Amino acid sequence: MGAGDAAVCGEAADVAAEAVAGTLATAPAVVTDAFNANNAESVASMFAPEALFWGTVSRDLIATPAGVRQYFDTAFAGPPSKGAKVSALGPASIVVTGENVAILSGLWKIENTVDGKPFAGENRISLTLVKRGDRWLITSFHNSRRP
Repeated sequence: MGAGDAAVCGEAADVAAEAVAGTLATAPAVVTDAFNANNAESVASMFAPEALFWGTVSRDLIATPAGVRQYFDTAFAGPPSKGAKVSALGPASIVVTGENVAILSGLWKIENTVDGKPFAGENRISLTLVKRGDRWLITSFHNSRRP
C-alpha cells in the first residue's frame, strides 16, 4: 500500500493527500509488529481514548481504552491469536478525507498452529485514523473473518 493507493475526498489537496497516504503506508507494519509480538499494551496504545472497536470475536461494541486492552489481553492468552503471526497484508486502500483524517480498508492473513494443526484465517479490516500531534490514532476499528 503506498501513496498511489489513496483516494482524495472533499477539499483535501492532492499534495496533502499524497503526504498523508505516504505517512500511513507505514502504519500497517507498526500494527502487525505489535500483533506478532502478542503485545496487548502496544496494540491498545494505537487507539484513541474515544475509539469504537469491533474485534473479530467481540459480541458487543467496545468503547473504552480498558475494554480494548482487555480484548487483546484475552485474545493473546489463547488460540488462535496466541503465537499467531500476520503473514500477509493487502490488498488495502486508504481514503484521505482531510489533512488529519483517513480511512483504511483491506485484508490481512493470520497464521498459527492450533492443537498441532496449521491454522490460517483471512480477515477484513476497516479503520478510521485521526492524526493527533505526530501520531495517527485509530478512532474506529472493525475486523471480521472473510467469508
